[in-house]
Amino acid sequence: MTTKAMIFGALLSLAPLAVLAGAGPQITFQTQVHDFGDVIHGQSPSAEVTFTNTGDELLVVEKIMSSCGCAKAVRGSQRVTPGESSKIYAQIITYGMSPGRHTQAVDIHSNDPAHPVTTLKFSFNVVRHVTVDPLFLARRLSDAEKEPVFRLTATNHWTEPITLKAAKSDDPCEALLTPQEIVVPPGGKASFELAVRVKRATPQSYVKGSAYIETSDPLERMLRLRYYIQLPKAGGNS
Repeated sequence: MTTKAMIFGALLSLAPLAVLAGAGPQITFQTQVHDFGDVIHGQSPSAEVTFTNTGDELLVVEKIMSSCGCAKAVRGSQRVTPGESSKIYAQIITYGMSPGRHTQAVDIHSNDPAHPVTTLKFSFNVVRHVTVDPLFLARRLSDAEKEPVFRLTATNHWTEPITLKAAKSDDPCEALLTPQEIVVPPGGKASFELAVRVKRATPQSYVKGSAYIETSDPLERMLRLRYYIQLPKAGGNS
Protein backbone atom coordinates (compact mmCIF):
# COMPACT_ATOMS: atom_id res chain seq x y z
CA MET A 1 0.00 0.00 0.00
CA THR A 2 1.39 3.41 -0.94
CA THR A 3 1.86 6.21 1.56
CA LYS A 4 -0.95 8.22 -0.10
CA ALA A 5 -3.31 5.28 0.18
CA MET A 6 -2.48 4.84 3.85
CA ILE A 7 -3.21 8.52 4.61
CA PHE A 8 -6.46 8.42 2.62
CA GLY A 9 -7.56 5.31 4.48
CA ALA A 10 -6.82 6.95 7.81
CA LEU A 11 -8.90 10.00 6.88
CA LEU A 12 -11.82 7.79 5.86
CA SER A 13 -11.68 5.94 9.18
CA LEU A 14 -11.82 9.23 11.10
CA ALA A 15 -14.70 10.71 9.09
CA PRO A 16 -17.54 8.91 10.98
CA LEU A 17 -16.05 10.03 14.31
CA ALA A 18 -16.05 13.65 13.15
CA VAL A 19 -19.70 13.41 12.20
CA LEU A 20 -20.63 11.88 15.58
CA ALA A 21 -18.65 14.53 17.48
CA GLY A 22 -20.94 17.28 16.19
CA ALA A 23 -24.21 15.50 16.90
CA GLY A 24 -26.57 16.64 19.66
CA PRO A 25 -26.36 19.65 22.00
CA GLN A 26 -22.90 20.74 23.16
CA ILE A 27 -22.14 23.26 25.90
CA THR A 28 -18.93 25.25 25.43
CA PHE A 29 -17.70 27.91 27.87
CA GLN A 30 -15.34 30.77 27.10
CA THR A 31 -13.57 29.84 30.35
CA GLN A 32 -14.26 27.47 33.22
CA VAL A 33 -11.92 29.15 35.70
CA HIS A 34 -12.24 32.68 37.13
CA ASP A 35 -9.92 34.33 39.65
CA PHE A 36 -11.30 37.36 41.53
CA GLY A 37 -7.89 38.13 43.08
CA ASP A 38 -7.90 39.87 46.47
CA VAL A 39 -11.35 40.31 48.01
CA ILE A 40 -11.88 42.19 51.28
CA HIS A 41 -13.93 40.17 53.74
CA GLY A 42 -17.62 41.06 53.50
CA GLN A 43 -17.48 41.95 49.83
CA SER A 44 -19.48 39.87 47.34
CA PRO A 45 -17.77 39.80 43.93
CA SER A 46 -19.72 38.46 40.98
CA ALA A 47 -18.99 37.25 37.47
CA GLU A 48 -20.88 36.35 34.31
CA VAL A 49 -19.53 33.42 32.30
CA THR A 50 -20.69 33.02 28.70
CA PHE A 51 -21.43 29.64 27.18
CA THR A 52 -22.42 28.70 23.61
CA ASN A 53 -24.30 25.77 22.15
CA THR A 54 -21.73 24.49 19.64
CA GLY A 55 -23.82 21.41 18.84
CA ASP A 56 -26.60 20.91 16.32
CA GLU A 57 -29.59 20.38 18.67
CA LEU A 58 -31.31 22.42 21.39
CA LEU A 59 -29.20 22.78 24.58
CA VAL A 60 -31.08 22.87 27.88
CA VAL A 61 -29.51 23.96 31.18
CA GLU A 62 -31.38 21.75 33.63
CA LYS A 63 -30.02 22.92 37.00
CA ILE A 64 -27.12 24.73 38.64
CA MET A 65 -25.59 23.55 41.91
CA SER A 66 -22.72 24.91 43.98
CA SER A 67 -20.34 23.75 46.69
CA CYS A 68 -20.85 26.97 48.58
CA GLY A 69 -23.42 29.52 49.65
CA CYS A 70 -22.78 31.62 46.60
CA ALA A 71 -25.67 32.79 44.47
CA LYS A 72 -25.96 31.40 40.97
CA ALA A 73 -28.39 31.75 38.09
CA VAL A 74 -28.74 31.76 34.33
CA ARG A 75 -28.87 35.25 32.84
CA GLY A 76 -30.56 34.71 29.54
CA SER A 77 -32.33 31.63 28.28
CA GLN A 78 -31.91 28.16 29.76
CA ARG A 79 -32.85 26.81 26.33
CA VAL A 80 -30.14 27.67 23.82
CA THR A 81 -30.45 26.88 20.12
CA PRO A 82 -27.38 25.83 18.07
CA GLY A 83 -24.95 28.68 17.61
CA GLU A 84 -26.57 30.87 20.27
CA SER A 85 -25.11 31.88 23.66
CA SER A 86 -26.27 32.54 27.22
CA LYS A 87 -24.64 33.40 30.54
CA ILE A 88 -24.16 31.90 34.00
CA TYR A 89 -24.14 34.43 36.85
CA ALA A 90 -22.27 33.62 40.08
CA GLN A 91 -21.74 35.73 43.20
CA ILE A 92 -19.39 34.80 46.04
CA ILE A 93 -20.48 35.46 49.64
CA THR A 94 -17.35 36.00 51.76
CA TYR A 95 -19.00 36.69 55.14
CA GLY A 96 -17.56 34.42 57.81
CA MET A 97 -14.68 33.18 55.66
CA SER A 98 -11.17 32.87 57.03
CA PRO A 99 -8.38 34.87 55.37
CA GLY A 100 -6.45 33.25 52.54
CA ARG A 101 -7.08 31.48 49.26
CA HIS A 102 -10.43 29.86 48.55
CA THR A 103 -11.88 28.02 45.55
CA GLN A 104 -15.59 27.39 45.09
CA ALA A 105 -17.23 25.32 42.38
CA VAL A 106 -20.48 25.69 40.46
CA ASP A 107 -21.79 22.65 38.57
CA ILE A 108 -23.84 23.19 35.41
CA HIS A 109 -26.15 20.28 34.58
CA SER A 110 -27.33 20.17 30.96
CA ASN A 111 -28.55 17.78 28.30
CA ASP A 112 -25.11 17.72 26.62
CA PRO A 113 -24.58 13.93 26.28
CA ALA A 114 -20.78 14.27 26.31
CA HIS A 115 -20.64 16.68 29.27
CA PRO A 116 -23.80 16.35 31.38
CA VAL A 117 -22.04 18.21 34.21
CA THR A 118 -19.62 21.08 33.59
CA THR A 119 -17.77 22.54 36.58
CA LEU A 120 -16.89 26.23 36.85
CA LYS A 121 -14.27 27.17 39.45
CA PHE A 122 -14.04 30.58 41.14
CA SER A 123 -10.88 31.40 43.10
CA PHE A 124 -10.20 34.36 45.36
CA ASN A 125 -8.03 35.52 48.24
CA VAL A 126 -9.95 36.77 51.28
CA VAL A 127 -8.18 39.72 52.88
CA ARG A 128 -9.06 39.88 56.56
CA HIS A 129 -7.15 41.19 59.59
CA VAL A 130 -9.13 39.84 62.53
CA THR A 131 -11.42 36.85 63.12
CA VAL A 132 -13.47 35.71 66.12
CA ASP A 133 -14.35 32.13 66.91
CA PRO A 134 -17.08 30.94 67.13
CA LEU A 135 -19.22 33.10 64.85
CA PHE A 136 -22.51 31.51 65.92
CA LEU A 137 -23.45 31.47 69.61
CA ALA A 138 -26.14 29.15 70.97
CA ARG A 139 -27.23 28.47 74.55
CA ARG A 140 -30.20 27.09 76.46
CA LEU A 141 -30.68 28.97 79.72
CA SER A 142 -31.55 27.25 82.97
CA ASP A 143 -33.85 28.83 85.56
CA ALA A 144 -30.81 29.87 87.61
CA GLU A 145 -29.04 31.65 84.75
CA LYS A 146 -29.69 35.35 84.22
CA GLU A 147 -27.73 35.69 81.01
CA PRO A 148 -25.57 33.48 78.79
CA VAL A 149 -21.83 34.13 78.79
CA PHE A 150 -19.87 32.95 75.75
CA ARG A 151 -16.11 32.46 75.72
CA LEU A 152 -14.55 33.63 72.46
CA THR A 153 -11.12 33.78 70.86
CA ALA A 154 -9.93 36.58 68.59
CA THR A 155 -7.08 36.02 66.13
CA ASN A 156 -5.05 38.85 64.61
CA HIS A 157 -3.84 38.03 61.08
CA TRP A 158 -2.33 41.50 60.60
CA THR A 159 1.04 43.08 61.39
CA GLU A 160 -0.43 45.71 63.75
CA PRO A 161 -2.21 45.33 67.13
CA ILE A 162 -6.01 45.31 66.92
CA THR A 163 -8.27 46.48 69.73
CA LEU A 164 -11.75 45.11 70.36
CA LYS A 165 -13.94 47.64 72.13
CA ALA A 166 -17.57 48.16 73.06
CA ALA A 167 -20.21 45.65 71.99
CA LYS A 168 -23.85 46.17 71.12
CA SER A 169 -26.74 43.87 70.21
CA ASP A 170 -30.01 43.75 68.37
CA ASP A 171 -33.09 44.53 70.46
CA PRO A 172 -34.28 43.20 72.98
CA CYS A 173 -30.76 42.25 74.14
CA GLU A 174 -27.60 44.04 75.10
CA ALA A 175 -24.04 42.74 74.75
CA LEU A 176 -21.23 43.19 77.27
CA LEU A 177 -17.51 42.45 76.83
CA THR A 178 -15.21 41.14 79.56
CA PRO A 179 -12.71 42.69 79.70
CA GLN A 180 -14.20 45.86 78.25
CA GLU A 181 -11.24 46.31 75.92
CA ILE A 182 -9.16 43.54 74.34
CA VAL A 183 -5.85 44.10 72.56
CA VAL A 184 -4.93 41.33 70.14
CA PRO A 185 -1.19 41.33 69.30
CA PRO A 186 0.06 40.99 65.70
CA GLY A 187 -0.10 37.35 64.65
CA GLY A 188 -1.51 36.42 68.07
CA LYS A 189 -4.71 35.46 69.85
CA ALA A 190 -6.71 36.80 72.79
CA SER A 191 -9.56 35.22 74.76
CA PHE A 192 -12.50 37.17 76.14
CA GLU A 193 -16.12 36.77 77.19
CA LEU A 194 -19.31 38.11 75.65
CA ALA A 195 -22.50 38.24 77.73
CA VAL A 196 -25.87 38.62 76.01
CA ARG A 197 -28.47 40.07 78.38
CA VAL A 198 -32.20 40.06 77.63
CA LYS A 199 -33.36 43.54 78.66
CA ARG A 200 -37.10 42.85 78.78
CA ALA A 201 -39.60 40.03 78.67
CA THR A 202 -40.48 38.54 75.32
CA PRO A 203 -43.53 36.43 74.37
CA GLN A 204 -41.30 33.99 72.51
CA SER A 205 -39.45 31.08 74.09
CA TYR A 206 -36.20 32.23 72.53
CA VAL A 207 -34.31 35.29 71.35
CA LYS A 208 -32.09 35.48 68.32
CA GLY A 209 -30.15 38.25 66.66
CA SER A 210 -26.66 39.62 66.19
CA ALA A 211 -24.03 41.09 68.47
CA TYR A 212 -21.54 43.61 67.11
CA ILE A 213 -18.03 44.21 68.44
CA GLU A 214 -16.30 47.47 67.56
CA THR A 215 -12.68 47.13 66.41
CA SER A 216 -9.73 49.34 65.50
CA ASP A 217 -9.23 47.36 62.29
CA PRO A 218 -9.42 49.66 59.22
CA LEU A 219 -11.02 46.87 57.14
CA GLU A 220 -13.68 45.71 59.61
CA ARG A 221 -14.89 48.34 62.04
CA MET A 222 -17.54 45.94 63.31
CA LEU A 223 -17.43 42.18 63.84
CA ARG A 224 -20.82 40.50 63.66
CA LEU A 225 -21.70 37.41 65.73
CA ARG A 226 -25.09 35.70 65.48
CA TYR A 227 -26.76 34.19 68.55
CA TYR A 228 -29.70 32.00 69.48
CA ILE A 229 -30.77 31.75 73.13
CA GLN A 230 -33.43 29.35 74.35
CA LEU A 231 -35.18 30.90 77.34
CA PRO A 232 -36.40 28.91 80.38
CA LYS A 233 -40.10 28.14 80.56
CA ALA A 234 -42.08 30.60 82.61
CA GLY A 235 -42.97 29.14 86.02
CA GLY A 236 -41.31 25.78 85.31
CA ASN A 237 -38.06 23.93 84.77
CA SER A 238 -36.10 24.31 81.56
